[in-house]
Amino acid sequence: MRRTAPSEASRPPGGDDGQAFVRRDGAAGPRPPMTEALETPAAGDSGRLPWSVRVGYGGAEMLGTATWTVFYSFFLYYLTDYVGLRAALAGLLITLGTVVQAVVAPYSGVISDAVTWKSGRRRPFLLLSGIPLVVTFWLLFADVGLSGAWLFVYLAVAATLFNSAWSFEQTPYTALAAEMTLDYDERTNLVSGRSVWSILATLVGMAFPLLLVGWLGGWAGSERAGWSLMALAIGLAGLPCLLLTWWVTRGRELHPSQRTGLSPRDIWDALRHNRTFAWVTGVYTWAMAAQNVMSLMVVYFTVHWMRWSEQRTSMFFLMTALAGLAWIPVINRSAVWFGKRRAMLFWNLWGALFYGVGMMLIRPGDAALFWVLGAFGVAGLVAGMVLTWAMIPDCTEVDELRTGARREGLYYGVATFVQQLALALVLWAVSAGLTWSGYVSGEGAGAQPDGALLGIRLLTGLGTALCCVLTLVFTYKMPMTAARHAALRAAIEAKARGEEVDLGEFADVM
Repeated sequence: MRRTAPSEASRPPGGDDGQAFVRRDGAAGPRPPMTEALETPAAGDSGRLPWSVRVGYGGAEMLGTATWTVFYSFFLYYLTDYVGLRAALAGLLITLGTVVQAVVAPYSGVISDAVTWKSGRRRPFLLLSGIPLVVTFWLLFADVGLSGAWLFVYLAVAATLFNSAWSFEQTPYTALAAEMTLDYDERTNLVSGRSVWSILATLVGMAFPLLLVGWLGGWAGSERAGWSLMALAIGLAGLPCLLLTWWVTRGRELHPSQRTGLSPRDIWDALRHNRTFAWVTGVYTWAMAAQNVMSLMVVYFTVHWMRWSEQRTSMFFLMTALAGLAWIPVINRSAVWFGKRRAMLFWNLWGALFYGVGMMLIRPGDAALFWVLGAFGVAGLVAGMVLTWAMIPDCTEVDELRTGARREGLYYGVATFVQQLALALVLWAVSAGLTWSGYVSGEGAGAQPDGALLGIRLLTGLGTALCCVLTLVFTYKMPMTAARHAALRAAIEAKARGEEVDLGEFADVM
């Protein structure tokens, strides 16, 4: 039996979702045809934004992204090498916080949809979550004088509170961009400005923590104190940038009438009726896992295998981050020339070879080769980050053809959820691998046994490569191509004109 999309006449009044559409002048009325909505740019107050808003909006990234980078790149290392927790317990602790964030993140957005203050729906969360985020981030690294089970309980509570505060700061903040302007190009300008801040925050979170620990620890008299002061310094440095975002965005929320929700049923529906999204979810999961394995393990690899100082390790982090930025135009161009699917296949094979082979061949004296490996191998990880986010919009249009609605919030919410679950899986695998290999925890963890060194090399190199290979498998099975997407867009436009569309023709992507 042929499945057909309902005609325009058969849809409920007010649009595909049965809800009234609110025009830019504030009046209620029928939703314009899809083609009109796509072709007519917004105007007036909902159009172009002042340069101060474009620049200042991204300030919140300095607090959110910097603290997130420190937590996921260095907290495991801090727990094993300075607090003295066994790797398995440390991994369990961080996994707990990650699972909390995976659950809280989508629903923090739903809460910000549902509440309204005089100053807006999203902006108040910046003020409400800013101080708790700084405090909980500092508590993660504070030396409170506890030990044993009480120390574990304390750190578990601190990790849970930090991840919750982070979700309530970041999720409403990222949703704010969609509300400040309806103009397509202006949204691009807004997000581009935010990306610059995000890159700077990542550099701060990767390159400066170990340097600050050394400098501040020397001033305070202990490295444990150095970690605590480092966390406080990064948190307090990010707070004025958060306030900048709150200030420049005042009066900019448009208060759209439609509200979106995220339920387990919605998630299941998206996966069950969207074959493209199911495969893209697999691509995204393992691409993020590859990035997370490398982020977690490279500090162990440089300090214990390469026998580098933490300061030299920081310089390596800075170099690879800058190299990653340099690779982005090349990756984007490859996707334009060959398509996102083929580009993803190539770059993940690139990453698997560089890390799977390279990391196992590197010896402690091969410093120059290691720098080259880091500069070139990082392209595979960056491609996984860039190209997967470019694939998700294609998934939302599969859903649009089937349901007549655009549910970007649902799909990006699921993507965030999956990202955190992937990180939880990686944390468990890495901590279990370190424990199994005989890794010796303790303050300043010195020389490691041969088994632990082999475990570090296997986790860093082959662990990352395995995630790249699994990304390859899901990418190969992903059905969306440029040609199928063009046909999909044509069908959506035909449906908007009231024409009958045979959904059976798109069974391969649905």
